[in-house]
Amino acid sequence: LDCSDFEDKSCYFECPKRCADAFNRGETRPDCEKYSSYLDNCYKPPPCSQRCLDAASNEQCPRECEQFKGDSKCCFECPNNCKDSFGRGESNDQCKKYFYLPKCYRECPA
Repeated sequence: LDCSDFEDKSCYFECPKRCADAFNRGETRPDCEKYSSYLDNCYKPPPCSQRCLDAASNEQCPRECEQFKGDSKCCFECPNNCKDSFGRGESNDQCKKYFYLPKCYRECPA
């Protein structure tokens, strides 16, 4: 019997396997949120707002998401290889697209 086929919340005495598995992997499954009010270890809330998740997936980090720096799912930051190149004073063409990020891309000297 899979209670997800029913709307009656009283049917749910244990967390559906897909939700428990996602929870144990530390993943958020929006379809499992409905169990969060009465089942433990069944739904992991997202680490940040949907706006931050969407922005990070588009290589951005709006001001309200900066509190999540260090979590690449919530706040996009300069990739490590680009930070390393910048720190060594080298220009890395792979990093040119991140010119708008501080200490991420260095132009070749003229």
